[in-house]
Amino acid sequence: MRTPLTLNALALLGGLLVFHSCAQWPSDGWLLGLAPATWLLLRGGYWQPAGWFMLGLLWPLLWINPIQLQLPADWETEDVSAQGWIASLPEPVGQRDVRFEFGSVELSRNGRTVPLTGRLQLTWYDAPPAPLQVGKPWRFTVRLRRPRGFSNPGAMDYERWLFSHQIAARGYIRAQPEPQQLATATRYPITRLRQYIAAQFQRLLSGHPLQGVLAALAIGDRQGITQDQWALFNATGTTHLMAISGLHIGLVAGLMYLLAYAVWTRSNRLLSYWPAPKAAMLSAWFGACGYAALAGFALPTQRALLMLAVVTLALLAARPWQSSRVLALALIAVLLFDPLAPLSAGSWLSFSAVAVLSYLLAGRSKSWFKRLLLLQLALPVALLPATLWFFQSATFVSPLANLIAIPWVSALVVPFTLLGAIFSLLNDTLARICLQLAATNMEWLWYLLRELGTLHWLQLKLPAPPLWTLAFALPGLILLLAPRGLPGRWLSVPLCLPLFFFPQALPAPGQAWFTLLDVGDGLAAVIRTRQHVLVYDTGSRLGRSSDAGRTTLIPFLRQQGVHHIDSLIVSHSSAHHTGGVRSLRTAFPIDTILTGAPDQLAIATAEACDAGRHWRWDGVDFRLLHPPATAGWRDANASCVLLVQAGDHKLLLPGDLQAAGIQALLPQLTPYSPVDILLAPQHGWRPLTDQRLLTLARPRYVLFSTTFKNRYGYPRQETREHYAATGAIVLNTASSGAIQFQLGGPVAPHARQFRLHNRRYWHSP
Repeated sequence: MRTPLTLNALALLGGLLVFHSCAQWPSDGWLLGLAPATWLLLRGGYWQPAGWFMLGLLWPLLWINPIQLQLPADWETEDVSAQGWIASLPEPVGQRDVRFEFGSVELSRNGRTVPLTGRLQLTWYDAPPAPLQVGKPWRFTVRLRRPRGFSNPGAMDYERWLFSHQIAARGYIRAQPEPQQLATATRYPITRLRQYIAAQFQRLLSGHPLQGVLAALAIGDRQGITQDQWALFNATGTTHLMAISGLHIGLVAGLMYLLAYAVWTRSNRLLSYWPAPKAAMLSAWFGACGYAALAGFALPTQRALLMLAVVTLALLAARPWQSSRVLALALIAVLLFDPLAPLSAGSWLSFSAVAVLSYLLAGRSKSWFKRLLLLQLALPVALLPATLWFFQSATFVSPLANLIAIPWVSALVVPFTLLGAIFSLLNDTLARICLQLAATNMEWLWYLLRELGTLHWLQLKLPAPPLWTLAFALPGLILLLAPRGLPGRWLSVPLCLPLFFFPQALPAPGQAWFTLLDVGDGLAAVIRTRQHVLVYDTGSRLGRSSDAGRTTLIPFLRQQGVHHIDSLIVSHSSAHHTGGVRSLRTAFPIDTILTGAPDQLAIATAEACDAGRHWRWDGVDFRLLHPPATAGWRDANASCVLLVQAGDHKLLLPGDLQAAGIQALLPQLTPYSPVDILLAPQHGWRPLTDQRLLTLARPRYVLFSTTFKNRYGYPRQETREHYAATGAIVLNTASSGAIQFQLGGPVAPHARQFRLHNRRYWHSP
């Protein structure tokens, strides 16, 4: 008996999801033990879906390479010789710094050679002024680390991204010995072509503010899109236009289909060889492949090509296939080709969108205008659960913005942009004309998007909904979008309501939740009471266009359902503590900003965090113990020292206090000692010069905020020994990820280490 293909596809997906939930890479015994049973079950019968499920458990062992362990552990942070080829478009990350991927790499050190199947992600500080050429071979002396990223609730799993993009190690190029360009043959011809087109766009559209947007549409190079432009795309729900994926591949395929069909039907000789629809469909496939090549065959374009290939084969076979069967076959093809696809939000959104389109078009109005209107208005609603799950935000501007933007970009921007890219290889004059037309059309659309982006009241920010709300919302949306006349459509409203109004966990009165976020060598912490939120420091800047506020604090606060910050304390003026202030102020209204350096923070509303200031939120006490108002402290010794007391539990945040500041703090701390949790001053850079602070505080936990294997070597061994000798439990965000405590409860505070609780096989040890 044959089982439905859709059921088999879902079983395969389920098996892959179970595999990807593993904390450790499974042993080869899985393959040997389950392979025979899987083969038997796949042969047919009632148990065939179980076979597909087991195939999902086994397939990654055959297909995925655990590249995160390729770099020998004892080679980390040591000088290593790396020979290979520049494999990606170089990305500027500073005034003269460049980041790129280095492929086909062979590493060597002390006579030992290690070939890599993955790529290196390298940064060249103070790179030569001449642009680096893709495909050129080089020999560098590098210092590398295994793939590793910060680990925080709500934030992007960067290690997963590195793993899915086959990055085996990250590092930087040493100035000495001097990098050497080799004379061997070049590689990566498609990426070299993309680099040439990118340079042509920059030359032909020199100074145009939307040059980066057009480059993204043509070759998938999004380096030139500014943060303000990304913010507008996010606010209007049109970010997907900048990621070459199913929409763009489908657009080019459609244009090629129409062109090939028109040419084919005008030749009786061609029609005698092959029917026009089949010839046009095959032409559409090849046209889509060409566009995907221009986009660098990024993972979303690969998935879109596979889906299009299934549709093409179904049409060429001239068999009446149901859309659900075609979709199931496409899902199986994508999952077998890319077992990591279930880890990508884009995969879920793409297949969900196609499924919704198939459902909406089945048996509906024949009018193309009514169909288009239905799709544009209903699709954002149908994708709302997935959007809230992955991004914790949605915008009700999106249906209107996309109703205009998608056909506008499809008809007036992308065709001229692609013609400009083609002509940039042949004739500058024609290329400039096409690109100027594309830029002008994009400017008109940009004006409209700016107006829609000002409708902030239509922005929806919610914490990630629980899985059970999605289970209710799915049948609710099926009923909501069903044709008129279907009984029980009214049930869609109560089924969808939990998606927006679900009970959210909050601290009880008199309790506080403390989270020390993993931001590397900076510092960022959040203290939450039942109705209030305090942020202590905002981490570092991360290159020229990002910071810890944007990458860590804001996603964490969004996931927690925070819409408003009652108090922001910036301990002092160090860049490791102020990096995310601007991003945080842009994302959230903030009632009060306190700092130890109001004259250096350059915020007119910032107030000095003078010792003696005290307030009480929801039964939790907050006290500032340092600096005194009249002492004139500066730099690290001006750090705001915050004491939080919830019930019998106390937390002390001393910023970066040094010896003199610690000496001044002791008399203020004496009435409140001991404390349960102490954040180590100076990130453990040096042992406390005044033993009396540790003796007075007597903490149960001592926390460090550092980067894993940082170049400064802190917390130093003597510092760790200094704290451990007191019997305190010493934790470091570098190995624990975000560290969370509940204060004020009936039991003593217990640390929850996010990296350990959420470990997956792609995470480095």
